[in-house]
Amino acid sequence: MRHILLLTLIFCIFNLSAHSQMDAYREFRAQVSVPPYGLSKVKALIAKIKPQSDEDNSDMGISPISKKEYEALALREKFTYTMIHPEMYAQNCAIFVPQTNEDQKIFGYLISWMDEETWSERQLQFLVQNRDSVMAIIKESVTRSKRMGVNYKDALVEINAWEMTPFLISYYKENKKDKDVLTTLMLLMKKGNYADFIKSKSYKNLYGVADNYETSMAFNKANEELTLQRALAYFNSKKPMLKSIRPYALLLILWGIISPPQIALSQDSLFVHIPAGTYQVGEENNLQNPLRKVKITTFYIAAHELTNNEFDLFIQATGYITEAERHKNALVFEPGLAAFRWITDSTAYWRYPNGITRGSIAQK
Repeated sequence: MRHILLLTLIFCIFNLSAHSQMDAYREFRAQVSVPPYGLSKVKALIAKIKPQSDEDNSDMGISPISKKEYEALALREKFTYTMIHPEMYAQNCAIFVPQTNEDQKIFGYLISWMDEETWSERQLQFLVQNRDSVMAIIKESVTRSKRMGVNYKDALVEINAWEMTPFLISYYKENKKDKDVLTTLMLLMKKGNYADFIKSKSYKNLYGVADNYETSMAFNKANEELTLQRALAYFNSKKPMLKSIRPYALLLILWGIISPPQIALSQDSLFVHIPAGTYQVGEENNLQNPLRKVKITTFYIAAHELTNNEFDLFIQATGYITEAERHKNALVFEPGLAAFRWITDSTAYWRYPNGITRGSIAQK
C-alpha cells in the first residue's frame, strides 16, 4: 500500500512539473514587447478610453483614443500605442489548446496574444504605411532589449517584412529558445509565396488540408536548419531587387518611393544608421577646424560614396541642376597648401569639381 501511495505521489509531482513547464513555455511564447517610446504618455491616453460597442453586433467593439489625440502622437509613440493597445475587440474563435512538449515543436502560426482584441484599420494602415520605420524601430528595440515579443513578430508578418530575414536569423541563433522566430520566417515565406517553400513537405504539413492554429512539426536539427536555409534562400532571391536600386537610390528617395531606413535593412546596406549623440570633431590647434563637440540628431548616411556614373544617371533621370551650376559660386580647395582653404571658382560644378582648368570627371 505504501509503495502504491509513493508511486502515486511521484506521478502527481512529475505531472505537475510537466504542466508547470508547459505553462511556462506557453507564457514565454505569449509575452509581448513593450516599446519605451512615449510609454507613460501613451498609457495615460489609454487609461482615459471609454470602449464603444458595435450597435449591430454586441460581440464587437472598439476602444480607440480620439482622432485628435492619435494624430498628435509622434511616429514612435504611435508605434508604442499600436504594440500595446489593439483598438478592436471581437469574439475570438481561435482557441489555443495547451499541447504537450510545446517547446519541442515548431508551430505554423504564432500564438494569439491579443485575446479577443485585434488591430484596427487605422493601426494596420499605420504599420503598412510606415513599414520601413516599423522595421527599423523593431530592430532597434530588439537589439536593445534582447527580446522579441509576439506582437513584434505579428507586426513583421503583417507588413511582410522579408528584409528582416537576416536579422531574424541572427536573433534566433542567439535566442534558440524562441522557436516562434522560425514560425515567423515560415509565415514570411508563405506570405511571399516562395515557391521552394510552398511545394515543400513542411508547407503541406503546416498549411495544407489540416491547416489550423495548432499545426506543428517536430523541432529537431534537420527541421531547424532547413527552415533557416530556406528563409535565407528566400531573402537572397529577393535581394537583387534591393541591389538594382543603388544607382537610382537618390532619385527614389527624393520621389518618396523608398527611404534610407527601408534600404538600410538589407544585408548589403546602402545606408547606415547614425545614432543621435554628442561627437568630437576637428583638430587641436587648428583655427579653421578647431577641436569641439557637436550634438546631432539621428540620421542615415550612404555606406559608400556615390560614384560619378551614379550621379550622372540621377541627373539624366531628373534634369536636376545643382546650386553650383545655378549660382556660379562653387567653393573648391585651393591647391598646393598644407592645410585646406576654400576659394570660389565660378566654373566648378559636379562635372568639373575643381574648375574647368583642372580637368573633368572624365579623367577620373
